[in-house]
Amino acid sequence: MLKRKLFYLIFVVQFFSLRIFAQSPLIDPNWHLLPDTSDQFNGTTINQTLWQVYDCAKGRGVNWGGSSGWKASYATETNGTLILKADSTHNDSCYWPYSAFGCTGSGDAALQTAGIQSNLTFSYGYFELRAKLPGNYNGSGQSVGTRFQPLFWTACVKEALCHDSIHNEFDIFEPDAAYTGNNNISGFWHEVDTSHCLSCSPNCSPCGGYCIGRATYKSVLGSYTNATPLFVGYNKYALEWNSNRVVFYFNDVPYAWGFNNPDYTAECNQTLYISLGLGVCQKFDPSTSFTSPKDSSNTMRLDYFNYYKLRLNCSNAQTFPTNSSITSFSYAVQSSITFCSGTGATSINLSSCTPPAGKQFVFRAVSYFKIPNSGYTFTVPAGTAFMLVPSDCN
Repeated sequence: MLKRKLFYLIFVVQFFSLRIFAQSPLIDPNWHLLPDTSDQFNGTTINQTLWQVYDCAKGRGVNWGGSSGWKASYATETNGTLILKADSTHNDSCYWPYSAFGCTGSGDAALQTAGIQSNLTFSYGYFELRAKLPGNYNGSGQSVGTRFQPLFWTACVKEALCHDSIHNEFDIFEPDAAYTGNNNISGFWHEVDTSHCLSCSPNCSPCGGYCIGRATYKSVLGSYTNATPLFVGYNKYALEWNSNRVVFYFNDVPYAWGFNNPDYTAECNQTLYISLGLGVCQKFDPSTSFTSPKDSSNTMRLDYFNYYKLRLNCSNAQTFPTNSSITSFSYAVQSSITFCSGTGATSINLSSCTPPAGKQFVFRAVSYFKIPNSGYTFTVPAGTAFMLVPSDCN
């Protein structure tokens, strides 16, 4: 009887994980913010310890989008906001002989754009950006944004004008030529065949030649279109990455996911750089305005970038004997979790338990969750959120 009950509980946990209920830091008390690697953009200048500003003149930044000429002065921080600007002025220090992401290259000098990349590297965790994207309404009241390429992604290497591209990455949003002002084409996870170079540039100085494309496929692919244009207000974009799962979120709601791919652990050897940018695509929609009176029409405005990690206590086999033991629990990933067990064990009713303020009952364990068949009852009242999440210890 005990074996049957344990199997049934684990089956339920796996079933609901596949359906993906939100397990973001908004509700999950196992996450904690790492303030030293997050940025609220509250300064008057960009934090040079955390970020490198893309600057085409200094060889910083690759032409993602087909016409992105990174200009350092177009990235500014003021009044609690990082502002990345793009306009129709050519950046004469950049010349791009190729196109990318379905954007038709013109062979002309790139337009002036802005972006930053982290100086620090990141491993498993939850990556969250709150931002207001570029775009505008055309004369017919339709939202448009084609030509802009707002970007939030990861990379294995620091970008430079010339390098052997390593394209293993997570694209938390990457709308490219399809951006219409309200769609979040996102949820990409690229995996690379490093043995095949698809195209090369023999004349890139000072490198003398480099690979600009490799065979890739996308293991996780999602697309989300928001009812309200993304340039009207701020929204949250996020990635949860662990060795056994990849989940993409929009405003704390998951919309694309993948599980148990062994290559998740090999992603850049768990050392990722973060890139935030406003690129420009050569595929032009004449309805898209660089000069609209709306201050957001040609800017990407970032409120904060937050990085969270799971608290870990993976050597502990956690038991919950009473209601109060749940209320006093310090949430973290455990080796295992057993309810109604331990010294003074009684029946448990979650209506008599309290989760941390503003959070829900989310328990994470590596090996198993169990409710013993010991004569006790474990009650979850209707309407109470109660989640058991199988988690690796990382």
